[in-house]
Amino acid sequence: MAVPFFVVGSSFFVRKKTSQDSTYQNKYLKNYVKTYLVWSAIFIPYGLFYFFSLSLPTALLPIGLLVALLYTGICYHL
Repeated sequence: MAVPFFVVGSSFFVRKKTSQDSTYQNKYLKNYVKTYLVWSAIFIPYGLFYFFSLSLPTALLPIGLLVALLYTGICYHL
């Protein structure tokens, strides 16, 4: 329930601010991506620990990190 509410609520406020300042949406997205990447970098050691506990082949580690960063998040709550 919280995630859909966050998406709808933040979309409403971003759209409202964008009508006042046409560059606000780009600023918001850049800040959002930057924050996501910083927190993903902080949780990379946890993600690596999880990957190594799965006993995956080492060759799949870069692909797994890429999928974790772009699709699932390095940690589930991101």
